[in-house]
Amino acid sequence: MSKQRHILLVEDDSSLRNSLKMALETLGYRVSAAADGKAALSFLTDISLNCILSDIQMPHMTGLQLLKHVKANYPKLPMALMTGFSVLEETRQADEMGAAGFLSKPFVKNDLLALLQKIFESPAAGGSAKAVAASEGDYAKVSIDEFISGKSMKFDIYIMLTGPKFVKIATAGEDLSMDRIRNYKTKGLSFLYLKKEDHEKYLEFNVLLAKSIVKADVSQEKRIHFLKHANDVVMEHLYSTELNPQSFENAKTVLEATMSVCSQQKESMGLLEALNKHDNLLYAHSLGVSMYAVMIATAMEWKAAATINKLAIGGLFHDIGKKELDPALLKKPRNELSSEEIKTYESHAARGVEILSSMPNIHDDVLQIVLQHHEDCLGTGYPGRLNKHQFHPMAKVIAVADAFCNLVVRAHNTEQMSPLAAVKRLQTLKSLYLDPAALAALETLFNSGAGVTPKAANG
Repeated sequence: MSKQRHILLVEDDSSLRNSLKMALETLGYRVSAAADGKAALSFLTDISLNCILSDIQMPHMTGLQLLKHVKANYPKLPMALMTGFSVLEETRQADEMGAAGFLSKPFVKNDLLALLQKIFESPAAGGSAKAVAASEGDYAKVSIDEFISGKSMKFDIYIMLTGPKFVKIATAGEDLSMDRIRNYKTKGLSFLYLKKEDHEKYLEFNVLLAKSIVKADVSQEKRIHFLKHANDVVMEHLYSTELNPQSFENAKTVLEATMSVCSQQKESMGLLEALNKHDNLLYAHSLGVSMYAVMIATAMEWKAAATINKLAIGGLFHDIGKKELDPALLKKPRNELSSEEIKTYESHAARGVEILSSMPNIHDDVLQIVLQHHEDCLGTGYPGRLNKHQFHPMAKVIAVADAFCNLVVRAHNTEQMSPLAAVKRLQTLKSLYLDPAALAALETLFNSGAGVTPKAANG
């Protein structure tokens, strides 16, 4: 590396400033140092200057104010900022103003080297290197409300700025405390991001924890909260990558733990509350259908463990075929779809069967659930227009759970209904289409005084 590279280091902490200056000089850079933004101004006329590395929070003149001055007067001079991301709004402003990059405090030597390399290897001496330039598909998001950290993180953690641009806020091996996470949340962050390859490690961690949470000495509320999060992580993986046997087994493991905690009728409202806080409609809907199908079947006195397990798996994967559809299509109300779009949308049932058929030991009952969950008892459903005698008994239960969750789990409609109101809506408008025993069983979950005794004749 050429020793001609000249860096202006701006940092008000004298100890950190001296340490960084020494480290950069050891790497072969020429370094000038200033104690704050105002002091840095006198160095800017030096034509040998190649880059500015500045703290963002300083007295007299902040890093943001210095950046504004540099962009106005020396637009080709790249400037990167060091920040603890406690001032996220200022960080976003700096990115929009053209900051060449960011270093999250505390940072490691490799992070510093990577930033400087990007700056000095860019065509305009770093003018275009702002944050990690990558596709959003290279990252997996995790709700900051439910992020689970350890004393020592096993992976790098990022936030997303506009663009999308991703900025590392924690390095693998670093202690990312809950206080830091809460601080990020108060600054307006909703999600943290992991590289897709690191998301696998986080997924494995959640699957292992899901196995132990069932018997852990924690409140039922905390169990439900964690298991909703574990399902979120699993579903994010399922819908963002190709389904494989391991991800299928991970989903089953977390689902079994969730069933053991949430399948009681008394947990119905708690589950609904957790699902309705979910940021992703498709994930929340899939988990809701799975859990409510199990509760409906239990109310119908279906007792065979194998049957309940198939229902739960079929419910979780009933919409897996939608992962191959355009997200914009999924967001459109059905009455706004063209005939061709309707045909494409309705293909998700068959697509789901194709995806799941590649899984080892997948039971045919699960495939039938996925294929038939939009059939109805009048024979007007899709894809087969089956009558009530051809309609698989388990698919009938899933169909009721699906219709119910469309109304209560933050569905596409603007009106989110209460459980009892949703049941009454289904009884009024869908009673001829839905299996009567399953619909009656659903009512008992939310109206113990209804006096309805559902039968399992169709099960």
